[in-house]
Amino acid sequence: MTPRKPRTAKPARAPEGILKAQLERISQKHLLFETLKTQHGSIDFKEVAAWCVRAALEEAYQLGKAASSASSK
Repeated sequence: MTPRKPRTAKPARAPEGILKAQLERISQKHLLFETLKTQHGSIDFKEVAAWCVRAALEEAYQLGKAASSASSK
């Protein structure tokens, strides 16, 4: 019989509502989207500068990094 691998604790995740709110705020701030909800029309598509996408991704990454370090303490 082979020994079982030890279970590792899963990192804590932010509640779904908090995550959605943070992503919504980032998209409004950097990408100038009013909402991330599907509108079923041309309003769902927008030209966005590469540096705005980069800023949004960097902010989202930093939020995740901060949440990860806070949950590991």
